[in-house]
Amino acid sequence: MSDSSSHPFFEARARWVEDFAHLIIAKRNWQLICFIQAIMIILLISGLIMLSRTSHIVPYVVEVDQLGRALAVNEVVPSKLENPAVMKAHLYRFVELWRSVVTDPHAMRQQLQQVYRLAIPDIRTHVLDDYYRQYNAMELASQLSRQVIPISFLQQSDQTYLVEWKEIDRDLSSKIIRENHYKALLNVQRTEQQTKQELKSDPHNPFGIFIAGLSWSEVN
Repeated sequence: MSDSSSHPFFEARARWVEDFAHLIIAKRNWQLICFIQAIMIILLISGLIMLSRTSHIVPYVVEVDQLGRALAVNEVVPSKLENPAVMKAHLYRFVELWRSVVTDPHAMRQQLQQVYRLAIPDIRTHVLDDYYRQYNAMELASQLSRQVIPISFLQQSDQTYLVEWKEIDRDLSSKIIRENHYKALLNVQRTEQQTKQELKSDPHNPFGIFIAGLSWSEVN
């Protein structure tokens, strides 16, 4: 019996494998690489499309004067609610919006709208409505301007804060007609982190801090 390895068929097969097998393997490897790259490209394009559909909100703090003119614009640096400076700035801003008076009717209306946005519904109805019925802000705006100067801020409990401030009333010629000193006890209510849609619809309260209790008195 002859050795099967010396048969012409097996010799031709071995020669073919020797000459062409590496080409077949190389082709298969390139096909695999191209398939992997195609998947990566599809994933990358899908990610870019999703990213383009996502809104990105960058809040800024704009400092304005009594006439509503911008004095300074700065990007908001992320901060935690546990930082006392956040609550202090928020409550000072509320008191200033609530008590100050500007002679520009348009600016005064915008100011009133912001005050109401910073309070829970019960405070809007039973405190702010009563206050503005007694002290009509639009009528006052036609007679005088009122500057609010924060004096002190003191935390009383986890959700209660004492704020003191001075008010300076000026007539339409900018002459000082009176000065008063007040203090207020403010109770706050914190919401969960707002969604992007909520922040977009109301960008004035990014920390979700609302006034839930408000009482005040004049300091003699």
